[in-house]
Amino acid sequence: MMNKFTICIWFVFSFVLFNCCTKPFDAPPENNIALPNANTTIRNVKQLHIKNNFEKIADELIIQGIVIANDKSGNWYKQIIIQDESGGIVVRMDANNLYANFPVGRKVAIKLKDLYLGDYGGVIQLGMGIDNADPNNPTLMPIPMSLFDKYIIKGTFNNMLAPKSVNINAFTTNLQDTLQSTLIQLENVEFSISDLDKTYADALNKQALNLTIKNCSGNTISLRTSGYANFASIKVPNGNGKLVAVYSIFGNAKQLFIRDTADVNFYNSRCGNPGFTKITISELRNMYNGTPLVLNDNKLITGNVITDAVNGNIAPNDIVVQESNNGAGIVVRLKTLHHYKQGDSLSIFLKNGILSKENGVLVLKNIDSSVIQINSYAKAIEAKQMTIQQLKLNAKLLESTLIQIHYPILNGNIWNEHMTISDATGSINCSTLLSASFYNVHLSVQPIKTITGWLSFMDTLPVLYIRNLNDVELLPANNSNVNNAIYLNASPLVFNFNDIGNGLPTGCFVYTNATNNSLGTVAAFNVTKTSWGNTSGGFKNCASALGMSSSATTAQQDNASNRAIALRQTSTGGFDPGAAFVLHLANTIGKKNLQISFQLQSLDVNSARTASWVIEYGLGETPSLFNQVPVTGNLITGNSQFGSQQVLVNFNNLLNNISSEIWIRIVTKTTTSGSGSRPVSAIDDLIISWDN
Repeated sequence: MMNKFTICIWFVFSFVLFNCCTKPFDAPPENNIALPNANTTIRNVKQLHIKNNFEKIADELIIQGIVIANDKSGNWYKQIIIQDESGGIVVRMDANNLYANFPVGRKVAIKLKDLYLGDYGGVIQLGMGIDNADPNNPTLMPIPMSLFDKYIIKGTFNNMLAPKSVNINAFTTNLQDTLQSTLIQLENVEFSISDLDKTYADALNKQALNLTIKNCSGNTISLRTSGYANFASIKVPNGNGKLVAVYSIFGNAKQLFIRDTADVNFYNSRCGNPGFTKITISELRNMYNGTPLVLNDNKLITGNVITDAVNGNIAPNDIVVQESNNGAGIVVRLKTLHHYKQGDSLSIFLKNGILSKENGVLVLKNIDSSVIQINSYAKAIEAKQMTIQQLKLNAKLLESTLIQIHYPILNGNIWNEHMTISDATGSINCSTLLSASFYNVHLSVQPIKTITGWLSFMDTLPVLYIRNLNDVELLPANNSNVNNAIYLNASPLVFNFNDIGNGLPTGCFVYTNATNNSLGTVAAFNVTKTSWGNTSGGFKNCASALGMSSSATTAQQDNASNRAIALRQTSTGGFDPGAAFVLHLANTIGKKNLQISFQLQSLDVNSARTASWVIEYGLGETPSLFNQVPVTGNLITGNSQFGSQQVLVNFNNLLNNISSEIWIRIVTKTTTSGSGSRPVSAIDDLIISWDN
């Protein structure tokens, strides 16, 4: 007789079910919602369960955990697995593409009241309700998508759990085994010899496979992979090394499941055999000493293909592989034509390869496709974002890596070998080979948001090669209509800030928490007239120092018509450092030689600390790169001083004819110095001028 307690979950393995709709993952914005505190642990909750029963949770229990597995690769279906310090548990959820909201590393809290516990094959799971459609085989129902937010509270990202290193003999089929549904790591293991010619699963027939993992003592465990996993068709590696996996059981069978092939790091020699040592691409590049070098050691590199042979803007026998988002890259020249695609993750065995320079580019050549192993597919490398000036200054370090330039201008009419691109900092050749599918294709007249390509050389000159026309991201056709921005209609444009009692002028903002790669957080501006000596922190409406003395009374300050945007810095709230006065320009199309002048003021003689300011600009809707510009004038405020000083910023050609949005900020990036009160700083009489 089945007990009616309070919890249940019926585990459906991904290898028998098919998610027919897959979407690329776009990371959701950071969630700063505070999670409710846990009042129990996952292990304590699992101990409420009796095998083959269902228990409804009646108490107000809350657990917290970190997502360690989801449906991103297709090796799980309609479920996530979370883990805390006590154990892990499967959570059944009735939706596809759960990874979009529950990526690995996201912390979650689950309110357990009215949820159910159950098990499938001995794996304890959480769900909601009992499905009695088959009275002889009742199952645990998943949590409906409409109730996700009621029971599951989403927290912060990137809380990565380190796998627990265990021995292959440590696993049991005990219902309460604390390793069940947790992330583990096995050392010095390999696939059985009988499995070396196999793929992870049967992708053609969508059938799961059990493969054997063994250590050098002959102990074994099964690695099970769904036929719907996106890596099912990849051949297993033949080396030895570390395996990260989630432990599961099915009856008396002990099973491991990987998230994707990045969990399999078999780069060492097999048991009892001489093998290969993995080195980085950077280490490989450093082996070159100026003359061709034949590689005789048993070494290998790994990397992702960042080029596109299909569209032909690379020599037919070449690929470029890059190790990681911030890693080094290298051109690999094969003996024959190849089938490797952009995004393929490869292991390349180096023995008998040759390192040499070809037209100024380091090339790994004499490579046969038989020494290349595909580890996984569709592993995108994130391009480094930079200006052309930064690219040129670091060109040798960036050779054969993926680069992205924001808001470039294309100089030419068609894609060919004579094409160049430029931004506010310089220009570079952007060559197209005759073999490219887009050679001689006319350029779009629409402004460009980004252009992405891999960096090469033609002798000593750096050259950027795009892979295909998808590397050119166009701005929206209506980009000229930017909300809450300053439009440069007639020069000069003057802001005296005397009307800030009604709010800041259009295109003028104040921010906190500004960083090197972020505007920060839009801050509140207090429109109420405030005295210089007011100690409350924040941006506020103060009398300008112009025409006033430091001894002016509060009444005199309130009566002053000449106003300034002021800031009292405080130790909290992102004001010290991170406070910024910001101008948002729609574009500078048809404009050149932009200049800005303003009065930088110190307003409180009782503030002994000093603040240091810099002037920077960034491009785009949400800039992630800011460039500092030199100024004429003093950018220090405070130090028990009172007064106003003019600051002049001449952008010269840096912002000429820019089609994108432009953000110019006066920002504190270092903590105030000295002791005592933090200063009250202000800006007034800001003037923007330019030439047409």
